[in-house]
Amino acid sequence: DNVQGEVQQKLDVVCNAIMLKQFCGCSKGVIAAVASEEEDAPRSCDVVMGDSAFAHGEYVAVFDPIDGSKNIDSSLPVGTVFGIYKCVPGTDADEKTFLQKGNEMVAAGYCLYS
Repeated sequence: DNVQGEVQQKLDVVCNAIMLKQFCGCSKGVIAAVASEEEDAPRSCDVVMGDSAFAHGEYVAVFDPIDGSKNIDSSLPVGTVFGIYKCVPGTDADEKTFLQKGNEMVAAGYCLYS
């Protein structure tokens, strides 16, 4: 089950792994940590990438890798929703970094797959 108590589909797990690597591996020093609906707690990018060079960054990413995965069996559209928050300069990403207000988000998006 994910943090919402939903049963994870195989596609949820696969897409989550891809999204973690893409956000964390986009460039060193950009994304410090990630939080996914499919995981219980945020993860630092150095842990995701297995490389301490990814330990610091200016931003954190939050996402649901496959929003609406229950719709797959019905051939309805699904998508990926994400948001990016800025870390407080000079500090490491912590729980407060992920709990900022929506109007403090610096970027957000939704990719629709139909």
